[in-house]
Amino acid sequence: TSPPRCAMARPAPRPYALPLAAPPDGAPAMPSPNPTSPLARAFAESAMPLTERGGAAVPEAIIDPRLERAALETAAGLVDLGFLGHFTAVGRHRQRFVHNMTTCQVKALTPGQGRFGLLVEQKGHVVAQLVVEAEADALRVEVMREKAEAAMAQLVKYRVADDVRFAELPGLHVLAVLGPTALDVVPEAEDLDDYAFRDVDLDGVPARVRRNPARLGIAGVDVTIAEDDAQRAYGALATRGALPCGQAALDAVRVASEWPWDGVDIGLDNLPLESARLYATVDWDKGCYIGQEVIAMTHYRGRPNKLLRRVTIAADAPDAAGATLTAGDKAVGVLGTASPVAVGGERTALAVIKRKHAEAGTILGLPGGGTARVEGGLDAPSA
Repeated sequence: TSPPRCAMARPAPRPYALPLAAPPDGAPAMPSPNPTSPLARAFAESAMPLTERGGAAVPEAIIDPRLERAALETAAGLVDLGFLGHFTAVGRHRQRFVHNMTTCQVKALTPGQGRFGLLVEQKGHVVAQLVVEAEADALRVEVMREKAEAAMAQLVKYRVADDVRFAELPGLHVLAVLGPTALDVVPEAEDLDDYAFRDVDLDGVPARVRRNPARLGIAGVDVTIAEDDAQRAYGALATRGALPCGQAALDAVRVASEWPWDGVDIGLDNLPLESARLYATVDWDKGCYIGQEVIAMTHYRGRPNKLLRRVTIAADAPDAAGATLTAGDKAVGVLGTASPVAVGGERTALAVIKRKHAEAGTILGLPGGGTARVEGGLDAPSA
């Protein structure tokens, strides 16, 4: 790995302390869900409201979602990605095998390089979004914690004579500094290519920093540390100038930029080409991989049957992910993530909608009598 880059000397700042959130109306200080990591326990001890994401407890909001969203869009926000997990691939065929199982280029990676891609099944449906990092003697694969078991099972299913072995890699925690000034906060990543990484000393905390061009809708830097070091790293990044942000603000920006949440907005019922953002994970020059034939056929005929779209719902409308969208008495779509941040009495959500009902301005029905207005969305390029 590359040695740490030397940062300019900076004055010794006061250590960052987690803000104490006063529980409303005498509510108990320990929020629900139960903390699932040392950092989550620290948030809970500060009476910080937690929410469940991908099997992990993470902060819903730190200060105010609107201020936090502004930081993510105009400066640098610090987000807890404790819902991400890891496993490793070792063996002399590891890169060739994972290359043949994913949409991204893996075989040509050299140590220190990485790629964002998808693991898909034989019909081209999305099993998991992932980041693959090439180390000197292994691959490190990052997925949603709740997807790790299914991802490894999908890989092992096709392992025959290949010399490749998979194992969980517990004990790691991911933070992200996101926004246009993220590299001012983490200059150690300034000269890295997209998804490339290096191991550094982050103000006394061993860390891996990775350039993230826009995986969550916002350019920035992912910072991976040991779970037991997560609170120290969080404090160091906040002290450097990143504003702590919760999931509500991250969701608001992610929905606005149409980045699908793995397993909620796009999953096993979907092809990558239904989302223009996930289209970018497909390397069209890499050759065959599991699911490639269906994905290529859909691309070259240029017509996925469903499309990821932004829709507008009332601020107080039920927003359960998985709710059916209807046109008359016909089911034509599925609601995904709804932004928790309302603007002008309305909220934006993501939804996968049948193509003929996905035109901007179309009004669709929600359970309980509400409506969703299609606002449009990005289309994947056609051949």
